[in-house]
Amino acid sequence: MKHSFEVKLAAVNHYLAGHAGIISTAKLFQLSHTSLSHWINLFLLHGPRALDCRHKRSYSPEDKLCVVLYALGHSESLPRVAARFNIPSHNTVKNWIKGYRKSGNEAFIRRRKEKSMTRSDDTHENEANMTPEEMKNELRYLRAENAYLKAMQEHLLEKKPPGAGEKTKVIRSLRCGHCQSDLLKAAGLARSTLYYQLSLQKAKDKYADVKQLIASIFHEHRGCYGYRRIHCELQKRGLKFSGKTVRKLMQQLGLKSPVRLKKYRSYRGNMGLAAENILQRQFKAEAPCEKWVTDITEFRAGGQKLYLSPILDLFNGEIVAWETACRPTEELVKRMLNKGLESLAEGEKPLLHSDQGWHYRIKSYQSALADRGLVQSMSRKGNCLDNAVMENFFGHLKEEMYYRRDYRSVEELENAVNEYITYWNQKRIKLSLGGLSPVEYRTEYQKAG
Repeated sequence: MKHSFEVKLAAVNHYLAGHAGIISTAKLFQLSHTSLSHWINLFLLHGPRALDCRHKRSYSPEDKLCVVLYALGHSESLPRVAARFNIPSHNTVKNWIKGYRKSGNEAFIRRRKEKSMTRSDDTHENEANMTPEEMKNELRYLRAENAYLKAMQEHLLEKKPPGAGEKTKVIRSLRCGHCQSDLLKAAGLARSTLYYQLSLQKAKDKYADVKQLIASIFHEHRGCYGYRRIHCELQKRGLKFSGKTVRKLMQQLGLKSPVRLKKYRSYRGNMGLAAENILQRQFKAEAPCEKWVTDITEFRAGGQKLYLSPILDLFNGEIVAWETACRPTEELVKRMLNKGLESLAEGEKPLLHSDQGWHYRIKSYQSALADRGLVQSMSRKGNCLDNAVMENFFGHLKEEMYYRRDYRSVEELENAVNEYITYWNQKRIKLSLGGLSPVEYRTEYQKAG
């Protein structure tokens, strides 16, 4: 059953206004909830005009091919694909995919031929009476169209049909073997548009130098910097570009930092005494060695495990002490704590916060803190956000160092961890520190004092 544009728009607005869910809205307007869901996607992606089916739509062979290749290469549902490309029905996409699987690119050319077979008798007679020269021209065009469709597969955009720029690239690559007018006809492109796009593509890229610098910074920092940190680095070097421009250029270069994953948990139940949560998520410190946080995380390499136990200063995010071992033992935490205590100057007694892991609840650990006058603080049970800064460091460490390559042995991984922490402290900038590394920030603070 077909519905008017007014009914579609009213149903979509009713749902988006929050008056009811999809199923309730569909019942109210006597619609199929799948149709309503599709209209909502169309509206959100393309606006209200996409709901108006009064205007007949036509799709070129390359448009159909683009939709089919996108649908086959992504895990989206057919209704979602139809909505993305502003196609009224997902059954249309389904039929295109069916034809493509059966005949490949020829399916879309054949459709054009089959439509021509349904013309009037006069048209049939005209085709039957084609001269050899006309048949030769028709064959030449069909060959050009077929070559164009095949070449277009390599130039499809990921989220929308190919535009004039992509079509121009394909035509330029095929001009040596085919007539340009036939390629323009197959692409549905005007001759003036072709030459305009060619002039744009020949123009010098005004961002060529900054692109080279962005790539250099990105690889210098092992692919760890996103567009915000690279934007900050460019500003430090006197280059005034907006963050959006840097992000756009990184997208063009295919540069993207990875996503952080989860961490090892050391909680084993109620063992020993738990301290109060004195830190209370107050992660700002006014001076070095005022507030410290610690935790343990786990790695795997060469069929073995490696554990890292660091102490982080909340003043500047610097790792003031760390230890690694193949087992998360009491000795691991003890060595780390001793290193941290040795780094303290006379009179410095930082608050040391951790989770409720068993390492921090045993008597020897708590006695070592008490002997030096350090106050112990612990997160609430099962609440990782109480130690969010330490969690954040582990996330960066793993995404920027661990997940980016395969380590053949624990020794190789251990060296990489030590190198990264040194890099984190001395070279990796933090936007919250004004574009300085932790060590640079601490040095500036001590100079000012």
